[in-house]
This record gives sequence, C-alpha cells and structure tokens, in this order.
Amino acid sequence: MKAEKVSVIVPCFNQASFLDDALKSVIQQTYKNWECIIVDDGSTDETKQVGKRWSERDQRFKYFFKRNGGLSSARNYGLDRAKGSFIQFLDSDDIIFPKKLETAIALVSGPGKEGSSIAISNFRIFSKTKEETSDPYCTLAQEYFNYQDLLVKWPVLSIPIHCGLFDIRLFDQFRFPEDLKAFEDWIMWLHLLKSNPSVSFIDLPLALYRRHGDSMTGNFSFMDENLRKAIPHIKKIASEKEYIYYSFKEMQERNIELKRLQRKINDYENSRTFRFLQNIKKNWLGKLSFRILKKI
Repeated sequence: MKAEKVSVIVPCFNQASFLDDALKSVIQQTYKNWECIIVDDGSTDETKQVGKRWSERDQRFKYFFKRNGGLSSARNYGLDRAKGSFIQFLDSDDIIFPKKLETAIALVSGPGKEGSSIAISNFRIFSKTKEETSDPYCTLAQEYFNYQDLLVKWPVLSIPIHCGLFDIRLFDQFRFPEDLKAFEDWIMWLHLLKSNPSVSFIDLPLALYRRHGDSMTGNFSFMDENLRKAIPHIKKIASEKEYIYYSFKEMQERNIELKRLQRKINDYENSRTFRFLQNIKKNWLGKLSFRILKKI
C-alpha cells in the first residue's frame, strides 16, 4: 500500500531567525512522503533566502512569496496549493519531533481508517533549544477533543495547531477567516469538530511550542481586539442557545467539582491530624510571643 502524502504548511512573516529550526524538524521526519509548502507572507527580513535555500536543497520543499495578508491568509494560500491527503500545519517559530508524522499517519491512514480523521499529539514549551523544555500551558486529553469542550473551554483548553494532523477533506468547506489575526485556530477547531470526525490522541510530546518576546499571545490588547472580531465567526458555527446550553453544563460540572473540594476541606478540618497540627501551631505561636515580650 502506497504511503499517503502529507502537506506540511509553514507560514512565515519576518521570522527568518526561527525558520531554519522549523524546516530542519520537517526534513528530519522518519515519515518521508511529504511536501513542505513555505508561505512567505511578504517578509522583509531574510525569509526569502532561507526558504529558497531549503527548496534548492530538497525538492519536497516548495517556497512561495505572497503579498502580506496575515497568518490566516498564508495558511489558506498553503491549503490551496496542498497536494497531500493530510495536512500538518507548522508555524515558522515552532518545531515537530522526528516521529510526529509517522506516529500520526499510522492512526489516520490505512485499512478501516477511511473516514475523515484527526490525530492530535501532546506538546511541550521551549524558548531557545528543544533540549530545554517546560510543561505545556494546558492539559490535553482524549475526552476534551469534542465540539462542546472546545466551545466553552477555549482559551484554557487551547490546542496548538501543529499538534494536529488532519485529513485534507476536512478543509473542503473551511478556510481560515482572514480578518482575524488571532483565534483563527479556535474557529478552525470548532468548525472541524462540529462535524464529529474521528479523533485519535497521541499522549507523547511530539510538538514543541515556542515562547518568545514577539509572540502575539502575550499582547493582551491585541488578543482582546481579535476575540471581539472572532465572535461573529463563532456565531456562524454555534447558535446563542447552543452556547448558553453548553456553558450552563460546564458551570454545573465546575460547581460539582467545587462541592467535592469543599467536602474534602471540611473532612480534613474535622480530622485528628488537622486538630493536632493546629495545637502545635497555637503552642508554638504562644511560646514565640512570650519570648518576644520577655525581650521587650
């Protein structure tokens, strides 16, 4: 059986300093049937030189230059030119580990796996080198990859887009909203998951998310502005009634968790251990106060 081709889409705008690391992580993939579409979104730095150098090194890399239109526009440009059966997004400042494509494709391609599918891996955070990483900013788990949770838990549950590998057919009716400079990935996840595709979770950190000073997510006024712009797009996917219903269910679940926590606290405060520790604390503070007064 012929291996399915994966189209890796790498949008880049003035991040030539990171682009080499991203493209190096692509060429190091153990799964070899891929193309890498480098979309230069009107960069004014060395992005063109870096992109062309990689396209000359390996014909699987394809460099494109376009007028600046933003991240959504660049991703759409890549989608329009993708020839693979599966899509792997990779922002130019991020990295995927060598087994990412091989591990994900095994879950979505082959006999009995003909339905539209998504494979999501776990991730870790890095700043400079992939050898120095930290825990992810959110917990990913199989039970969260559904339309309801993504609707009411974002951005607490915010899945980095390069964690996913997607059947290209999922994008037949979707393109990223080009008026958004943030939250476009949330819109994508909602659109895709509302159709209830089969989703597989790989609980291995096969993707690295880079945090640096130029990251858009650290600009709160920018994020707030784009959240407001995202609302009309969300309304096209989710009705107000649907959102209220799922939000109410989420509040109920959180209320149940709070009650459980309160019961645990009450049980502990009524325990012999707690009373014993309180007595020690009281006696210790009393002796300390006596010593201070004695010195005065």
